[in-house]
Amino acid sequence: MTTCFDSIIIGAGPCALATLSALPSNHSIAIISGSEPSFQSPGDVHPKIRVESLESGQQPGVAGRVEPLASKSKALYATAITGGLANYWGQQLIHNEANDPYDTNLFKTYSEYLNECSAIADLFTITGGDAYHKRSSLPDGFVLREPKLLSGTLNDPKAGLKAMRATIDDATKSHTCFQLRAERISRSETNMWSVHLSDGSIVTGRKIWLAAGVIGTAQLIMNSVNGLLSASFKDHAPYMAYVSGLKYLLKGRVSQHFNAYTLELIEKGRCEVFASIYDMSRAELNLVLGSASGMIFPFLRGVRSPSIASLIQPVQIWTSNSFSNVKLDLKGTRYSSSKVDVTPDDGLEKVTAAITSLGGKIWHHSRTPAGLGFHYHDLQMKLENGQLLSINSLLKQWSNGEVICSDASVLREIGLRPHTLTAMAAARCLVKQHCAID
Repeated sequence: MTTCFDSIIIGAGPCALATLSALPSNHSIAIISGSEPSFQSPGDVHPKIRVESLESGQQPGVAGRVEPLASKSKALYATAITGGLANYWGQQLIHNEANDPYDTNLFKTYSEYLNECSAIADLFTITGGDAYHKRSSLPDGFVLREPKLLSGTLNDPKAGLKAMRATIDDATKSHTCFQLRAERISRSETNMWSVHLSDGSIVTGRKIWLAAGVIGTAQLIMNSVNGLLSASFKDHAPYMAYVSGLKYLLKGRVSQHFNAYTLELIEKGRCEVFASIYDMSRAELNLVLGSASGMIFPFLRGVRSPSIASLIQPVQIWTSNSFSNVKLDLKGTRYSSSKVDVTPDDGLEKVTAAITSLGGKIWHHSRTPAGLGFHYHDLQMKLENGQLLSINSLLKQWSNGEVICSDASVLREIGLRPHTLTAMAAARCLVKQHCAID
């Protein structure tokens, strides 16, 4: 007899975990992780993802490679890996300020948003976030603090890179899990929903939760829904600056994480600039090599970078101008991109002044190409009739609300802070709203 699950979750990253955490305990649940082993060459996986996979001790899943239409641009990837980029690159779990975007269409109040953020934080051990008070020369409104990081699980507070994956593994072990990837969704003969897997098998359920990441979700829907023309989403691609003169700051901190400090400009309950200062001497050597040359070496797994790596401090800077648009073609295999705002950036000038006040000097900065910022959100689907619909508006029409997206695709706007926690909170809120309707 074929099992029909109450809920099927497609994905195995932070938003899949958040979705699972809010579903009723008496539901029968299947998780389609998509993390089947990849047999691709190393060049087919982004260096960031390759480093994360190696250092967190798991193979990347099958990557949906998206080729650029412009010859000088780099490929994008929808890579399935348990824990997602939060294993390594997305370890900052920070909520937004009251006047930052946090999806007021979804959350009724800011307090409701904070409650859901707290429910997510309660799943982990989180450290940091305290302001650094040893320096008083920062311009008005700027705050320097050690980053608020996902540092461990409840059972293992020092799990580090394994924290997100371990929490997901623990949360899913009592449910039915499929390591294969989902290729399309269709209405079954019994009027339920069928998820077609990469080995030809089918998993059936009453409700489907899409948490496959923005690109993965877009590709799956384009394989499933007729009458679509293209998909588009936004990325928050930062500036990358290379700074000297901050070495004394790196020595004065408590944490030894390579993400050393956050520098924020807060005005009227809104984050106007967000910057991350990195100490590369505290990073794995493969991270430095992968970032610089695209090459990583398995025999160097776990090896720290030499102290000379901290001579220059990389600083990533997110401002209100540094958003980008990305458009996928009909098959979801090619993309084009553009910057939203190319005017002179006042936020960049302000953070430059703040870095100077800390004793730093920016030698060079450049804008990360659109699509390579990994802060994806606001997935919209264009129909053949020219209509542009948000992902859940489309799914509501197509499935009568029985297929719902619960990853960062649903966030129409994001603040300048990393949006992992906000996306997870939104997933919980969506689940609770739909379960209340049911």
